[in-house]
Amino acid sequence: MMRELNEKTGDTIVLAVRNGLYVQYIHVIQATSPARLHMTLGTARPLVASGAGYAALSALPDSEVTRLVMRSNDEAQEGVPQVDARELIKRLVIVRQRGYAFTCDLVTRGGGIIAMLLPRDGDQPQMIIGIGGISEVMRSREQELASVLREHIEACFGKQPRTIVVPLKDAVRDARRKELRPQSFAR
Repeated sequence: MMRELNEKTGDTIVLAVRNGLYVQYIHVIQATSPARLHMTLGTARPLVASGAGYAALSALPDSEVTRLVMRSNDEAQEGVPQVDARELIKRLVIVRQRGYAFTCDLVTRGGGIIAMLLPRDGDQPQMIIGIGGISEVMRSREQELASVLREHIEACFGKQPRTIVVPLKDAVRDARRKELRPQSFAR
């Protein structure tokens, strides 16, 4: 599937998995187009601050995302900007609705990625597949590349649901919060 995506798009194709607070590229097929972004096998990107990371986080409940952001911020090296959990969750709402993450210039200036979750098989780790390229080109081809990526995933794994099911305890907690908000302002 990765070779077919590479041949069809001419862009770099990456396969990534979560590795602690990072996503790591475990397989890379380099772009063949003249204007290309080089991505290196083994590269690790921050889970809470990268397109492939956003795709991985989209499968988790918001409470888990918040916990990971707090841990990331605590362990961040000096000078690394802190991630705002609320802002990240807002971004993840969009990722969940679209079924893919799309970022440009987030980790690599001039580079972008469209990333989607691959269906899980049993206990295997969650894998993410992405198409990486030059930001300007990625922006102009976002819809096309997202469609190509989705079509190839469906051809290999069958049609998958695009919505993420939030665990019941998180759904109940969120509903309670919504019920309590108007009452706290009613005084």
